[in-house]
Amino acid sequence: MGEQQEIIKMRNHITYVIEQIWGILFILLALIFTNADVVQLREELIQNGDILEGLLAAGGTFVILMLVCLWYINRWYRTTLTVQDGTIRYERKTWMRHVNNLSVIQISNINLEQNLFERVVGTCKVKLDTNSLSTANSTDIQIVLKKRDAENLKQLLVQMIQREAVQEQQEKPDDDHLEYDVTYSAGKIICSGIMGMPAAALLLLIVSGISSCIDAGVLLHLAADEEIYGDLILLGLTGAALVISAVWAIVKCILADFRFRARRERDKVYVSCGFLKKKKYTVPVEKINAVSLRYTFLGRILKRAYVTVINVGGEGEEANGVKLLLMDSYPELEKKMEVLLPEFTLPELDQLKKPPRRYLGLQCLTAALFGAALLFGMQLGLRIAQADQVFPDAASGWFCLGGLLLTVFILFLCFLSYRAAGIYAGERLYLSRGIFSRTILSIPYDRIQYLSMNQGILQRMLGLYGGRISILAGMMNNIQRIGVYGREQYDRLEEKYRQTF
Repeated sequence: MGEQQEIIKMRNHITYVIEQIWGILFILLALIFTNADVVQLREELIQNGDILEGLLAAGGTFVILMLVCLWYINRWYRTTLTVQDGTIRYERKTWMRHVNNLSVIQISNINLEQNLFERVVGTCKVKLDTNSLSTANSTDIQIVLKKRDAENLKQLLVQMIQREAVQEQQEKPDDDHLEYDVTYSAGKIICSGIMGMPAAALLLLIVSGISSCIDAGVLLHLAADEEIYGDLILLGLTGAALVISAVWAIVKCILADFRFRARRERDKVYVSCGFLKKKKYTVPVEKINAVSLRYTFLGRILKRAYVTVINVGGEGEEANGVKLLLMDSYPELEKKMEVLLPEFTLPELDQLKKPPRRYLGLQCLTAALFGAALLFGMQLGLRIAQADQVFPDAASGWFCLGGLLLTVFILFLCFLSYRAAGIYAGERLYLSRGIFSRTILSIPYDRIQYLSMNQGILQRMLGLYGGRISILAGMMNNIQRIGVYGREQYDRLEEKYRQTF
């Protein structure tokens, strides 16, 4: 804001203490006055003129009550809210000191609330909600004031928010008359929604469809009377429900990406999309700490990916980050990234170094040992169960076959994980990982908060290292696993990281 404003400092109304301790006060007083021996002793001492001794006859209950009152009085006195120059400082000092500073432009709602007690004493609770969903528990603020003071505070904050909003709107381009740098046709949005289907949903749909067809064929083959048609109808409804749920997941993705548009304007990227729920979000470039190239299961097959950016407070409903570009081929994504975000380049896929093959062998050995332990445990459990005649003898073979298939599936997952893994410490750190899907991260070294390495016993014998990095991001993305690689890859990463500072 251009002009300096008067500093306004306030604390909770004194009735805040009563609101906080009335429940504890009620319980303690109930303990005092419902104990017959204590009540009788106290009355005798007070009747004899020993008032102090009568109060002490209540024992430690009064001491506890006094400590609770002193605690909340101290919290009341040492909790303050200060408004100055478009910022709010909320400070609470008890055993530990907590200080929250936020801009008024981050306030999404200013609510005034009154319970029955507050209506009687003429106070009002002011609740300030922030825009951040992931940090709401630590950034939302509430304070109890006299009703007139609460209304004045709300009016002041509303005026400050309006002034800040006007200033920001003057800097922000007009969305209704904006020419976007990146737009998508309806066909590309539909294709992006189809290819964005998660691997688990696709696998469930395929398995359920095959299972329903097999069951329907068996029932038709064995059909001898009209009772079979009820089962056929049930199978048909189940299959239809699965198909509808899969189609709805695709439709939701398409509707969320409806009219997806993006534009770079100075140091910000503006994105607009959505049909049922229209979203417009602004991504400050300096706040972007990583760019993620994401391949879904179908995307890997068709060589299509989408791009998200990771930054603090920008995740919202997207746990993977804010979507910047929809599904497209790698060359097309590179062209669009040069327009929207030239500060972050996508890696050349052939530059990514895979983990050493001895790591794949270590994974297979671990999976084989797990499978052997699983089969041994299953056989031991079956023998005990067969002794109790819980399972027939023929079940042993089926359990062994199931254990072997599970072991083979785990080995297959290890191979897929090895195929998706990769690292390249070039101008930026590029990390690749996944199983059915694949994620490739582009992280500037100066956005890395710390780098840690670790070795297990078997990894030490094979000269392998594992590690992770921390970046400034939301809870789901602040810790990024590097993977298991040889010493040379971690030496190169350490060297690049040290050169940054």
